[in-house]
Amino acid sequence: TYVHEPSRHEIILNEWRMTRVPDARNRPEVQESFDDSHWGNVNVQAELGPLTPNEAAIYRTHFVMTPGDQAAGGATLSFGMIDDEGWVYVNGHLAGESHDWSSQPAFEVQKFLHDGENTIAVVVQNHDGSGGINKGVALDIQAKPVPVHWKRSVFNGLAQVIVQAGKEAGTLHLTAPADGLSGASIDITSAEDLPRAS
Repeated sequence: TYVHEPSRHEIILNEWRMTRVPDARNRPEVQESFDDSHWGNVNVQAELGPLTPNEAAIYRTHFVMTPGDQAAGGATLSFGMIDDEGWVYVNGHLAGESHDWSSQPAFEVQKFLHDGENTIAVVVQNHDGSGGINKGVALDIQAKPVPVHWKRSVFNGLAQVIVQAGKEAGTLHLTAPADGLSGASIDITSAEDLPRAS
């Protein structure tokens, strides 16, 4: 069975809200049901984030998964940058951590998603300079691979048969059977090899 290359599509996540918090530990704001409607909007496409040294914040966004998306073979959440450290929650479940501001972290999140509205929350701890979620966020949906049934074709290449010589002449009968195909056979007649005159 041959398997088609799975198709993919991308959901760009631009609608984020943010609030600053005293620290990055045990934040109730990461829960799926938390009400973030009064938070201010924040641009995650910018090159630099709004956080100053030693500030922490929670970023949240919501998006809708269709039944087709939910039935996908995989879903990867990718960040252009989380500066400096980040803890990523999908529907209240910790999906991954990032501790290198210069990386482009990505997390497989399919098992945390469900039909309808989903929530992503990211706890960000900045240490030096400007920090936050920067350079964009996207969810890459990968469809399940679809098996494609194929039929065999007749072999039209070359085959080599090696026969060990014996001392007597005769006929060699070769047969090639195959399920679903007509068998083939061939007779090879050997003759006595006379010594050459010196």
